[in-house]
Amino acid sequence: MSGREREAAEAGEFVVDRKEQAGPLLLERAEHLLNSIRDLGQFPRESSQAATGLVISSHAEARSQIAPLKSRVRADPRDALAWLEMGRLHATQGNFNQAMRAVRVAHTLAPQSRYVLRSASRFYLHAGRPDLAADVISRSPRSRQDPWLSAAEIAAQQVSGNEPRTLRYAREILQAGEFNDHDLSELRSALATTSLIDGRRRDAKRLLQESLRRPTENAVAQALWIARAGDLHGVSNAVVGGLETPRSFEARSMASYNKGEWADALKQAWFWYEDEPFSGRAVVHVSVLEAVAFERYDVAIRILEAGLRASPGQFLLQTNLVYNLAKIGRVDEAKILLRGLHAPSGDISGQVVLLANWGLIQLRSGGQEAGRRAYQDAIELAQQEGLKDLAEQAALYFALEELSSKNRSALPLAEELLAAAKRQKPAEVRIVHVRLQRLVDQLRKE
Repeated sequence: MSGREREAAEAGEFVVDRKEQAGPLLLERAEHLLNSIRDLGQFPRESSQAATGLVISSHAEARSQIAPLKSRVRADPRDALAWLEMGRLHATQGNFNQAMRAVRVAHTLAPQSRYVLRSASRFYLHAGRPDLAADVISRSPRSRQDPWLSAAEIAAQQVSGNEPRTLRYAREILQAGEFNDHDLSELRSALATTSLIDGRRRDAKRLLQESLRRPTENAVAQALWIARAGDLHGVSNAVVGGLETPRSFEARSMASYNKGEWADALKQAWFWYEDEPFSGRAVVHVSVLEAVAFERYDVAIRILEAGLRASPGQFLLQTNLVYNLAKIGRVDEAKILLRGLHAPSGDISGQVVLLANWGLIQLRSGGQEAGRRAYQDAIELAQQEGLKDLAEQAALYFALEELSSKNRSALPLAEELLAAAKRQKPAEVRIVHVRLQRLVDQLRKE
């Protein structure tokens, strides 16, 4: 097979990947739904029911697609792509035993397929097994010469907290000059992350800029995160250009989110979720925007429940669900869920979130003093641990809840927090400022 034929074969695998993941009917419905949202100032509510229907339809479509795939593998048990797609669909439904079996069969049938290897690695990461995610690729001889596989292996090793063992091979691939910029995009991004972790900011910046010459959607999302986390100046223009990369839903949503353009952030977040319904990060992002920016707590609950089917027990999904249940008065359900939650060991942020959620539940249950005390404990814990932004978030949510109940005594706290907002704030803080300012303005007019 010639080099061009090999590239065409690999491109064909990725076309299959995208085609299977994006049902045209759902994409059409999502476009109709999300393009109807114009700006945050109107706080549109008319699409709430449609958005809820999108979540339900996504999972119903996944279930309906499994049966035909079972027929396919009965007719042709060696159809690796059918086995792999069946595993993906089972994963979105939370059927991890069936998903694991299907993925393993696909890998056994096509142990050297780039598409199968990368997909299997992504599945194992989603299943909380980064060791298997790295191992499934490292056992393939292709991983030493293929930039796509090398990038996936490094990413899996980073998630597992281990020092990537294949950096030498990755650098040799870059230096060989045998691949185009698009093929090298994700490998450069992975090495940029490694360089930033090691404190080599100049190398990180160079690799990041090179990764955006002809980027994949994953490389654009990673570049946006690295540039922000590493405060790498001079990369922003390249990242903005990369946002035009097809299917860069995550990066576009985060870019709009960081700029305070909540409506566009939500539109792109829904596309991200439809593209990756098994992604806990996509679910959290949509739920935060639906709840905090647009007060559609019922929609947030729907997507969080769907996310927990695909990612059972994920702490952040559960704490977000507690918050949204409490906000619509389902406090008994929120209490039961919260009492079964424990922050991961050493996770101070998680402890702060649990305290704040308990404060919300108490306030919604009529226990004003207990609620205020819990919120204050959350704020003080965050301050003691040097988590200034988290402490401010807890205070903002506390003030937001107090003003929502028409408690005018909370106005001085709210105005103090809003005065501090004149300084540059992270997007997750600014989004609450928008809501708080509206409530302050309403109470001042009354």
